[in-house]
Amino acid sequence: MVDTKRLDFSNYYLPTLILIKIFLTFFYLNIYDNFSSIGDARGYLRRYLVLDINAYFPHILTNRSHFVETIYAFSNTLFSNIITPYIFSILSIIIIWNTCKVYFLNSSKINFYLFLIIIFSPSFALWTSVPSKELITVTLSIYMVSCLVKILVKEKINFLLFLLVTLIFAYIRPNYFLAYFIFLSIIIIKIYFLDRICIRYKIKISKNYYILLLVTSIISLFFLLRFSDNYIIQKIELIIYTSYHMFYAFDDVSTSMRNKYIQWNDYNDFFKYIVFGSFVSFSGPTIEEIMYRPIFVIYFIESLIINLIIIYLFVSLISLNKFIQNFYFIYFFGFFLCFIIALITHYPLGIFNLGSSLRYKQNLLALMIFLPYMLLCYNFNKTASHQ
Repeated sequence: MVDTKRLDFSNYYLPTLILIKIFLTFFYLNIYDNFSSIGDARGYLRRYLVLDINAYFPHILTNRSHFVETIYAFSNTLFSNIITPYIFSILSIIIIWNTCKVYFLNSSKINFYLFLIIIFSPSFALWTSVPSKELITVTLSIYMVSCLVKILVKEKINFLLFLLVTLIFAYIRPNYFLAYFIFLSIIIIKIYFLDRICIRYKIKISKNYYILLLVTSIISLFFLLRFSDNYIIQKIELIIYTSYHMFYAFDDVSTSMRNKYIQWNDYNDFFKYIVFGSFVSFSGPTIEEIMYRPIFVIYFIESLIINLIIIYLFVSLISLNKFIQNFYFIYFFGFFLCFIIALITHYPLGIFNLGSSLRYKQNLLALMIFLPYMLLCYNFNKTASHQ
């Protein structure tokens, strides 16, 4: 990334971030909540522990909502529901800061400013400041991708902590975990199979071969899903039914419903709108939605900046070709393919409700922004250390 002035790591950075998070938590719970929804936050703050083991087991192992409710209930009982939001908000920024700050060492201020832009973007700041599933999963996903970077560059990680974080994230948000799991699988294939084969037989695989293999894989995957057996068809139609009715159950009270003209009834409709839906679900408010509700201009600007950052990082990753063996395998099958899978995963949850789209896509920012960002900063740090 761009090398300008180095970042001076003073002691006041983390305390300042904590104070800002405390203010944001207060603002969202006491002011913002009067004008817009903050999801399940109020419900989580009404939960308390009860002296009955049957109220928790086996439910917390089979119902992820009950699992998250129990986490907040524990804090509400041990401390109070007034303090709980601040505890989790502060823990979130501490974990995110301590995970990311290592990538700022010997780095430029531009990288630090980019970090601030992301963590204080309206949607990210909201859902990591109030009690929600996202407060937990977004925080854990950032730690998780930092471990993926270390695995890729063959550094040691705390395996047990990584496994615990991964299992919790996978349990709470299994649909979004799919892209992370595939990325991890691609890393393992690269390190333990592809790299070893190339070294042993002195093979150098060209970029064009990976492109051809990627296109073939995507076409094969599309036909596999499009003309698959009844099991996959039934799963997709269950997703269609669940997501459609989950949002339209609140049609009368929600002000952020969108794309009401879309007929989303069966398996064929899912593929009919898959390109349009994947793009719209992630890209943020449209011009038409801004005209209908001018307040959405904030999220339009936010989404525009986020999308430009993703494009910038994705293009910048090409510079790592000279540092990472079989880089284009990771680039095309790790980043490009996993990005597509992530967008398709998000598509059913964002196509009909803008608020849900902005909320749930926070689960993908670790993959789409923090992962390439960390990898670029890691490479920059390693290069700088040898100068």
